Amino acid sequence: MKTLDKIVALIVVSILVVGYLIVNYAWVSSCPLTPSGLNVQYTFSEFEEVDDTGIYVSEVLEMDQDEVNECFDNKVSLSVLWVELIDNEGVTNFEGNLGSLQDNYAGNNSKRVDSSVEIANDNGTEFPIHFENQMDNDFEKYGESRDELYLSIGDKIKVYGSGSEANGPAESGWSIRIKWIAWGETIEDDLVIP
Repeated sequence: MKTLDKIVALIVVSILVVGYLIVNYAWVSSCPLTPSGLNVQYTFSEFEEVDDTGIYVSEVLEMDQDEVNECFDNKVSLSVLWVELIDNEGVTNFEGNLGSLQDNYAGNNSKRVDSSVEIANDNGTEFPIHFENQMDNDFEKYGESRDELYLSIGDKIKVYGSGSEANGPAESGWSIRIKWIAWGETIEDDLVIP
């Protein structure tokens, strides 16, 4: 019994110490414990079909970054973005993490490479949304242990409908919604397939 009491006491003390450190960091740094929202605004192009293939593409045209502050970054990591394919009835037909739908991953993570190849070879039947990261900036990089990948200008979202190179479910009037996972806040108005 004494051993169990010691373990419980250790757990309680650990929780108190971690709580104290979090609150103290927020107070000392003047940073709120949770961000107020996105610190960057995105502008996407309208979806356009690529040469009657059934593949619709929208590209990030602008990335209006607010001033960098010491509390929160003014870039949005792919890992914190959620994307949904919504039909004309408002039903979500497909959803997933935007970063996990990348079809051109070129880093050292073998699982991500395999997944990226699988997505790139899919015609929309399994993955009706593909993401293509352009990395035309100085703040994204593939790392040895951790990638730093962000939504940025030139990145493309590809949605698969029906056509010569696509066998996905998307139809005219369906939309894509991109949300910040933590708060469910959308980063742009829904993108509608023509």
